[in-house]
Amino acid sequence: MSYNICLVHAAGRSIADLQSASIGRSGGSVVLEDAMSMRFEGVAAIESSQGVTLIVGPEFIGIEGRLHDGLRTEVVAALFAGFSSVYGWSVLAPGLHRQLVHVEGEVVEQVGSPVLEEDGLTDLDEDALVDLFTRRTGVRPGDWDLSREVELLTL
Repeated sequence: MSYNICLVHAAGRSIADLQSASIGRSGGSVVLEDAMSMRFEGVAAIESSQGVTLIVGPEFIGIEGRLHDGLRTEVVAALFAGFSSVYGWSVLAPGLHRQLVHVEGEVVEQVGSPVLEEDGLTDLDEDALVDLFTRRTGVRPGDWDLSREVELLTL
């Protein structure tokens, strides 16, 4: 399955903490499968023991800097644009800024030094990106129940 979404994880934070980054609760919800589709045009959140993970529609891509600045915690983003073969990875933490973007198997953007989870990485594709995201955050998107309701947020 190819996704066209961005996952953004704020380590050790909750949905309530997002107010520090001027992100609020909308009072609505969406089925996770719909939030992970290419039709999704919003921001939804899943809370876990590892922190809060946002599912971000295309118009909100790039929100990770805002989260990092507002929450002052490690923020990891994974961009999946499988239909166009664009995959992006970034880690923002105190003293660390790492960004890597592959388009059709070629590196088109690279900022900072590779992080430990990138050891042995030769190509950034969907499987490699899920693996990087899981190893860095402890969050396993493949284990999510796609039929569950997740909270919608407002910016």
